[in-house]
Amino acid sequence: MPDPITWNDLVKAIGDLTTISEEIDTKILTHNLDASAHGQADEAVYMHRINSLLDHVNYSIYNIKLHPETRTVKAFVDIGGAAEFSTIQEAIDYTHALGGGKVFVKAGTYTNATDLILYTNIELEGEDNDTTIIDFNNTANKIKAEGNAGLHLKNIHVSNLKFVNRNSNANGAVYFYYCDDISVKNCKFDNNVSVTTPFGNSIRLDQCTRAVIRENYLSSGDYFVYATTSTKVEIIENQLEALNYSIVKAETVVRLYVHANYSTGTNDVAIRGSDCSNAQITDNHLILTSNDGINMSLSTFSDRCIIANNYIEVNEDCVIGIDVSGDSDNCIIIANIISGGIDTGIWLDDGDNTLVANNQLVDNAVGILIDNTCDRSNIIGNNLYTCTTKITNNGTNTSQTGNITA
Repeated sequence: MPDPITWNDLVKAIGDLTTISEEIDTKILTHNLDASAHGQADEAVYMHRINSLLDHVNYSIYNIKLHPETRTVKAFVDIGGAAEFSTIQEAIDYTHALGGGKVFVKAGTYTNATDLILYTNIELEGEDNDTTIIDFNNTANKIKAEGNAGLHLKNIHVSNLKFVNRNSNANGAVYFYYCDDISVKNCKFDNNVSVTTPFGNSIRLDQCTRAVIRENYLSSGDYFVYATTSTKVEIIENQLEALNYSIVKAETVVRLYVHANYSTGTNDVAIRGSDCSNAQITDNHLILTSNDGINMSLSTFSDRCIIANNYIEVNEDCVIGIDVSGDSDNCIIIANIISGGIDTGIWLDDGDNTLVANNQLVDNAVGILIDNTCDRSNIIGNNLYTCTTKITNNGTNTSQTGNITA
């Protein structure tokens, strides 16, 4: 067999006008005419020359740098036909058959007549989250990964895509069911709504473990994340504008972590947790239109929540800044700023051993309200500025120390 072609073979004299493409064509022609280059079991494949128009059929000659089984990106998608696949689902299915890997989607608008199905070990990445668009065309179609109780799907990651125009009250534009080790990062969501109740979701998690929703952008929609019966859910550094309802609606989530999100225009509770134990709600900036800021409605097994360093401000009348209720014990509410016409800044309802410390409450009708179902609340070092009523204490064994009530 002849020596392999090297770049040294293509070195040209400075006055040679032959192009690189022409030189390569010449090398390939010479290779094709060389009988010793074909047919030997240890050198090539007999299918190597079966087609006069396409001498080398796809991947019939194995190259560790080019073959999908070894390269980082297993499949490329381009709706204009410039890549291996023109549809996303074909590329996902192909990659799944190889055992998983990355599917890279070139910029373009992809409209799907059915759901897009994800599998274990699939990473779906767009070229640009402004121009790589999955348009649901105002249908109930979605992108989904569905396992079951006996067999969870795992290691599924979606990034750098834009999801638009999903119209349905079921599940979400991106839907994970019985999935572990999943993420949605640096994606954009626009106009994912529902005209009926319950309202539409951008991201839906159900029966999932270790989910990360990070650095996404929402320009309009109903709920951003709706999570149920899941564990270790992180919702971090998302930018949300013109959100019709909640940033997060979480039900029976263990170790919910909602951190450093920015949201404007919520018309429902901005962050709503129901039976969410060991939750941490920290460093969020919430600009409310109506209703509540943070509501953690907990049960007897769902305590030890931390709500800290959040900034809650109001453009219009709202009811409650932070509401912790439902037999919630050993919770910490610390260093939050709540301002701008809220009826009640912090409301403790039916919880014991709650620490409320170093919060700044400005221009609220009631700064802190403690219901008669609360025992051993510790109200320490809060600044209640221009609140009509500073602290209303109906609880038992309440400790109040160092609060500024100017």
